Amino acid sequence: SKTVMSDVNKDIFLTIVFPVCNEAGNLKPLMVELEESLKLADFSYEIFFVDDCSTDNSWQVIEEIKTQFPYVEGFQLPSK
Repeated sequence: SKTVMSDVNKDIFLTIVFPVCNEAGNLKPLMVELEESLKLADFSYEIFFVDDCSTDNSWQVIEEIKTQFPYVEGFQLPSK
């Protein structure tokens, strides 16, 4: 069984961090690719999306992705 972020007692082997700025249209296709690549992994992982003041709906897409994938977390940087 894979370890996800909610398994706080487990060590994470791989953390992937994506900076995001106006990438709403690319986030879901990226997750499809990542899921395809990582589904066979026999190690624990987590994915962070960091929204850097996007003016499109990137943050809303990140929020949707978080509900679908428990190993994904999103962070929204404050306005500059």
